[in-house]
Amino acid sequence: MAARFYFHLVNGHHVIQDDLGALANDLADAHRAAAEVIEEFKSEQARHDRDWHDWELVVTDDSARFALILPLTRRGCRFFMR
Repeated sequence: MAARFYFHLVNGHHVIQDDLGALANDLADAHRAAAEVIEEFKSEQARHDRDWHDWELVVTDDSARFALILPLTRRGCRFFMR
Protein backbone atom coordinates (compact mmCIF):
# COMPACT_ATOMS: atom_id res chain seq x y z
CA MET A 1 0.00 0.00 0.00
CA ALA A 2 1.27 3.47 -0.87
CA ALA A 3 2.37 5.82 1.90
CA ARG A 4 2.78 9.59 1.88
CA PHE A 5 6.33 10.92 2.12
CA TYR A 6 7.36 14.56 2.59
CA PHE A 7 10.42 16.18 1.03
CA HIS A 8 11.79 19.04 3.17
CA LEU A 9 14.77 21.27 2.29
CA VAL A 10 16.91 21.74 5.40
CA ASN A 11 20.20 23.30 6.42
CA GLY A 12 21.54 24.14 9.86
CA HIS A 13 19.44 27.31 10.08
CA HIS A 14 16.39 27.02 7.83
CA VAL A 15 13.67 24.58 6.83
CA ILE A 16 11.58 24.79 3.67
CA GLN A 17 8.78 22.43 4.59
CA ASP A 18 6.84 20.26 2.15
CA ASP A 19 3.23 20.35 3.34
CA LEU A 20 1.81 18.31 0.44
CA GLY A 21 4.11 15.32 0.16
CA ALA A 22 3.79 12.59 -2.43
CA LEU A 23 2.61 9.01 -2.45
CA ALA A 24 5.24 6.28 -2.80
CA ASN A 25 4.90 2.51 -2.72
CA ASP A 26 7.87 2.04 -0.37
CA LEU A 27 11.09 3.65 0.82
CA ALA A 28 12.94 2.74 -2.38
CA ASP A 29 10.22 4.47 -4.41
CA ALA A 30 10.49 7.54 -2.13
CA HIS A 31 14.28 7.51 -2.62
CA ARG A 32 13.86 7.54 -6.42
CA ALA A 33 11.37 10.40 -6.13
CA ALA A 34 13.77 12.33 -3.87
CA ALA A 35 16.62 11.91 -6.37
CA GLU A 36 14.34 13.26 -9.10
CA VAL A 37 13.34 16.22 -6.90
CA ILE A 38 17.02 17.04 -6.33
CA GLU A 39 17.86 16.90 -10.04
CA GLU A 40 14.89 19.13 -10.91
CA PHE A 41 15.80 21.52 -8.12
CA LYS A 42 19.43 21.74 -9.26
CA SER A 43 18.32 22.42 -12.85
CA GLU A 44 15.99 25.20 -11.71
CA GLN A 45 18.53 26.75 -9.33
CA ALA A 46 21.44 26.62 -11.77
CA ARG A 47 20.44 30.01 -13.17
CA HIS A 48 20.29 31.59 -9.69
CA ASP A 49 23.30 32.66 -7.70
CA ARG A 50 22.48 30.96 -4.39
CA ASP A 51 24.76 28.56 -2.58
CA TRP A 52 22.95 25.32 -1.67
CA HIS A 53 25.99 23.25 -0.59
CA ASP A 54 24.88 22.99 3.06
CA TRP A 55 21.32 21.98 2.22
CA GLU A 56 19.83 18.50 2.34
CA LEU A 57 16.55 16.98 1.22
CA VAL A 58 15.05 15.33 4.30
CA VAL A 59 12.37 12.76 3.54
CA THR A 60 9.89 11.93 6.30
CA ASP A 61 6.87 9.66 6.48
CA ASP A 62 3.35 10.51 7.69
CA SER A 63 4.50 10.21 11.30
CA ALA A 64 7.26 12.80 10.68
CA ARG A 65 9.89 10.09 11.19
CA PHE A 66 13.09 10.52 9.18
CA ALA A 67 13.33 8.06 6.34
CA LEU A 68 16.13 9.51 4.17
CA ILE A 69 18.52 12.43 4.09
CA LEU A 70 20.05 13.31 0.74
CA PRO A 71 22.56 16.14 0.31
CA LEU A 72 21.75 18.53 -2.53
CA THR A 73 25.29 18.88 -3.83
CA ARG A 74 27.04 15.60 -2.97
CA ARG A 75 26.33 12.03 -3.84
CA GLY A 76 25.10 9.59 -1.26
CA CYS A 77 22.32 9.49 1.26
CA ARG A 78 21.58 8.35 4.78
CA PHE A 79 18.78 5.87 5.48
CA PHE A 80 17.00 5.62 8.81
CA MET A 81 15.38 2.42 9.99
CA ARG A 82 11.84 2.55 11.30
